[in-house]
Amino acid sequence: MKLFLLPFIALIMLGIASEKPLDRLGVSGPLRFQQTAFNLAFSSHPTATFYLQEYLPKGENMDHFTQLLTLRVFNQKTDVKQLINEKITELEARKKTDIMCNYQVMSNEKSQEIIVDFIVSDKIDGPQAIVEFNIYRYQQIALGTTKRAVLVYAYSQRSYGSAVDAYLKALPQTRHAALDELAKAKLPTIKISVN
Repeated sequence: MKLFLLPFIALIMLGIASEKPLDRLGVSGPLRFQQTAFNLAFSSHPTATFYLQEYLPKGENMDHFTQLLTLRVFNQKTDVKQLINEKITELEARKKTDIMCNYQVMSNEKSQEIIVDFIVSDKIDGPQAIVEFNIYRYQQIALGTTKRAVLVYAYSQRSYGSAVDAYLKALPQTRHAALDELAKAKLPTIKISVN
């Protein structure tokens, strides 16, 4: 009887693993960034007030990616400055244990948007090194006619192991190009239930 159940359980697990992520924000993709198409790879709605969707280029996976686009929606009584303060607090704490951690905050008074770009690392002194550069663009948005939320449109770029040194040498130029594109990008229109 046990042998009969194993193939059945394997089929169920395969079905779960191959399910497409649920588009909870009305942004099924693909999204485009720096001439690359990013497809919806993961979505989550862990609390009533927070939504997350992540997009990857074809052939990449969440365990080992080189580029990632993310949409975070905070559908609650919060504002951009509150979220920025939380991110800065997080990065300042990380600086105590991550020698690569550094960040910059830029604001656009006209659009009332704020961008935080930062770099973090893990196991930087070994062959398992990971370096990740991120740009988070924060904007207050309307959900329907009565509710407001904060959208964080983010781009992440990673390098691993022996490729880290060359990646860090090229980062000033790639950072500038990515910042310029993300700052000018048209933000996706978010459509979620506002019950």
